[in-house]
Amino acid sequence: MDFKPEAAVWNITMRCNMHCKNCGSACTSAYSDELATNEAFRLCDKIGSMGFSSITLSGGEPTTHPDWDLIALRLHVNNVMPNLISNGWFIDGSVAQRAARANINTITICIEGLEETHDEIRMPGSFERIMNAFTEIKKTPVHLSASTTIHSGNIRQLPELLRILENNGVEVWKLQLDLPMGTMAENHDLVADPSCMDAIIALVNLYYKKTTVDIQFSDCIGYYNVKEIEDRQKKNHTTLYEWNECGAVKTSMRILHNGEILKCTP
Repeated sequence: MDFKPEAAVWNITMRCNMHCKNCGSACTSAYSDELATNEAFRLCDKIGSMGFSSITLSGGEPTTHPDWDLIALRLHVNNVMPNLISNGWFIDGSVAQRAARANINTITICIEGLEETHDEIRMPGSFERIMNAFTEIKKTPVHLSASTTIHSGNIRQLPELLRILENNGVEVWKLQLDLPMGTMAENHDLVADPSCMDAIIALVNLYYKKTTVDIQFSDCIGYYNVKEIEDRQKKNHTTLYEWNECGAVKTSMRILHNGEILKCTP
């Protein structure tokens, strides 16, 4: 069977303004071997020639890279859809407009619970910054998405958090589980027990037709129990059981800060 690359997550920098308790990468400062902008442009050209359909710029915090929007625009010029995932701290009106001019399709903001919980995990004041980022992004043509890493401190907050996302015009909400790696390896008390999987799947199943937000599972959630199969069937408008095989290397991958390739996106 032939496989074609479709999507990748690209860590354009490992610099970050936060030191989150649940960060899988434990990002702080930029690495010495990060690609220079002209090198990143050449990689964008190569990505385009290989036929990728979309690239998500990540980090670290990608907006700390001085030319994040120029890299996104270079992808667009190469017929590759650029997306961005951010902690939201720096996204004001100016940054949102830069994203729109760079033809970024979707900005995903990481939100880790209600205000007190989120700020404890990330940085004091960051929840309020996210609310402002939502407002500014909605003033542009850029699509708005949110991502939540589920841990022991926020699992009971998910229904209320969903209402906040609805009220702020978030279109897609991506849910994933925390893993004991990076700084999370130092915070074992936050790691959610695997038994929470049923509760997460049940939540999505319950709210599927009650919310304007498209709730999506990441690849680390699910083992195809009855409720999850029902949810996937609803989303795919089918009555058939379908198993979505891993796309690592076949269709998706991760690009590191220095241009090296990993076979898996997480």
